[in-house]
Amino acid sequence: MTKREKILAAGVGFTLLILGLQWGFSKYKGAVKQRETRLATLNDQILTSEAKQLEGALAQRRMGEYSLRSLPSNLETAQGRYSQFLSRLISEVGLEQVSAKPSTSTGIRELYTQLNFNVTGSGTLEQMLELLHQFHSTDFLHRISSLSMRKTRDVVTLDMTVQALAMATALPDAPSPAEQSPLIAAEFDKYRLPIMNRNPLSPPNRRPVFAADKAIKATLGERLSYAVRFEDPDETQQLQYSLVGDVPTGIEIDESSGRLSFSPEDLGDVELLVRASDNGWPRQTSEERLVINVVEPEVEEVAPEKPKFDEASQTFLTGLTQSRGQWMAMLHIRTQGKTLKLRVGDAFEVGTMRGEVIEVTERFAVLEREGERFVLSFDASLADAWSNAAP
Repeated sequence: MTKREKILAAGVGFTLLILGLQWGFSKYKGAVKQRETRLATLNDQILTSEAKQLEGALAQRRMGEYSLRSLPSNLETAQGRYSQFLSRLISEVGLEQVSAKPSTSTGIRELYTQLNFNVTGSGTLEQMLELLHQFHSTDFLHRISSLSMRKTRDVVTLDMTVQALAMATALPDAPSPAEQSPLIAAEFDKYRLPIMNRNPLSPPNRRPVFAADKAIKATLGERLSYAVRFEDPDETQQLQYSLVGDVPTGIEIDESSGRLSFSPEDLGDVELLVRASDNGWPRQTSEERLVINVVEPEVEEVAPEKPKFDEASQTFLTGLTQSRGQWMAMLHIRTQGKTLKLRVGDAFEVGTMRGEVIEVTERFAVLEREGERFVLSFDASLADAWSNAAP
């Protein structure tokens, strides 16, 4: 074999080796992928099985809960007990011309039996609401499949079909549910008011809003008259006012205007609760707590009454004389026929004028009143001289 043939044979052998290795790796990779796919399928099956087991456990728990709420599995006992329940319910509500009769029953795959009842009667709308409230408050496995109400004047005629279930897993003489259904309001008023007081033809009625001062000041011994003011956001409604709770003695409120009346006899704070109700549909109310602070009456200083006639207006400077080196002013009070002789430093009081002589000259006299000085001359009265000098 020549050298060239050897090289060619080595090349072919190497190529075959590479192809063999590639085929082997491909087979190995395929086997790994197949194994991974198988493992993923098994994991999905496990998850699906666990989910079904969980669903089964939940279903079993739910079936247990249903069994506790179910009618007895004995159908005669179930029919009699539920008929008694309907009769008692109708009797408590007070309907008239009532009838509660069982009709057909249907079995569903040996899981439960559906019992049907027809109920008729007549009464007021509020009685019908109370019937529905008590029906849904009782935690039986029951429901109203059809309901018809016809109103003639104030009388409502009821015709409804009720379905109740008796689970196959329930006790043959299972007791009635002791607990109230959690899906219905415990108090009838919470169930009744939103239905009876609804107004589908206008926006919801809003509560009145307090719009006055919560702190009120009153004077001992004086009658208080204070307007408590609420504003109605709907603007078209009338408000009615009232006092709530323990009303302090002597306090009254006008229902229409909200004006408080009170004659306090003791000092201190008086608290009261005021309620405002509108006449909307449904009626809305708001309350506000007010505090009346009773204080002592303020003592006002009473200025002395001015005399109807002031003698200062009839007092004139009639002379200026000098004696012993001092000038002296002669003030003649015409109403008294009296003349005052005043020197510097002398005080005087004529009518409403009271003051002191500050200076006397040959032409005028300077007087002082309440710390203010003014000039008295021959051409003005004492009162006029003060008025003209006032700023």
